[in-house]
Amino acid sequence: MAKVKTVLSWCISMVLITVALMTPTISQAGAASIKIWPYQLTPQMPWEGGSPEGYYQNHFEVRNGAFFAPLKLPLGVGAKITKVTYYHQGYPGGSTAVYIIRVKMGPGMETQDVASGGSQDSTGVAIPVVLDLSVGDPILRSGYQYYVHIESPNYLGSILGVQINYYVP
Repeated sequence: MAKVKTVLSWCISMVLITVALMTPTISQAGAASIKIWPYQLTPQMPWEGGSPEGYYQNHFEVRNGAFFAPLKLPLGVGAKITKVTYYHQGYPGGSTAVYIIRVKMGPGMETQDVASGGSQDSTGVAIPVVLDLSVGDPILRSGYQYYVHIESPNYLGSILGVQINYYVP
């Protein structure tokens, strides 16, 4: 009988520990975000008419070109992008723009903007810019590739990163 009580006591303890560890995971399920740092972007091309040196990229900013990065977003019933924010720093004459785009490959190829936005702020201070999600379909669908496309037409406007918030039920 003592052996049964010991085993039972041990099993109950393990169940309680497991439940205690699982509860935070369950309560936080659903909302998540992806951060894309400037060094993670791939240059597409220098901006024509921009700086003669071509595009500029380092660990904290990109400018004077077009850049992109594929997005690894979870696909599932009801999964959707809820907010996209990028960080712009501009000086007089500078501007930036960011697009979230989805592409379907193969017959009937389709390209659609999911979100877009831009800024011409020229204060020299890094500011958050929230993209407009009403331009496309923010629901994440299988069969599509999602990516972020960034434009900085000259060296006076920089992008310091992008954050994409999404929800998976």
